[in-house]
Amino acid sequence: MPNITAILILLSMLLWSCSSDPEKPEPPPEPPTIVQAIIAVSDQVNPDVNDRPSPIVVYLYELKALGKFEDADFYKLYEDHESVLGSELVASEKFHLQPGDITLVDHPVSPETKYIAVSAAYRNLNEAIWKAAVPIPAKKTSELRIFVGKLSVGIRQK
Repeated sequence: MPNITAILILLSMLLWSCSSDPEKPEPPPEPPTIVQAIIAVSDQVNPDVNDRPSPIVVYLYELKALGKFEDADFYKLYEDHESVLGSELVASEKFHLQPGDITLVDHPVSPETKYIAVSAAYRNLNEAIWKAAVPIPAKKTSELRIFVGKLSVGIRQK
């Protein structure tokens, strides 16, 4: 009998040593970075030669850095923003807007995104402020207000 007792003790020790620790719960996922923006267009936006408001094209950019955006020429940026912004560009979205429009943007952005930038294709670029940018915090929701005015575009945190 001592042999059976020794064998049972040995087997129970082996089984106990093979058992794993209870699974530790995984930490909760990190919150996403979300942009919620209201794009408000002036009813006097982008005046033509007779001072009548006109439709306007607006681009929204997700950027890793601002250097290339700040240095960009409007025409080159408008024609080929991917080449101009290069590795600083994460994503972009194009909007065709009418005078008085209000557009909502609400979506997660890449974890690489550090800035949201905007450009507006004004007819009279010589008198227009056509681009703006704002930093956004990671892993939080940023509420942005983008105003496309008569001859200037602006962006700010709410």
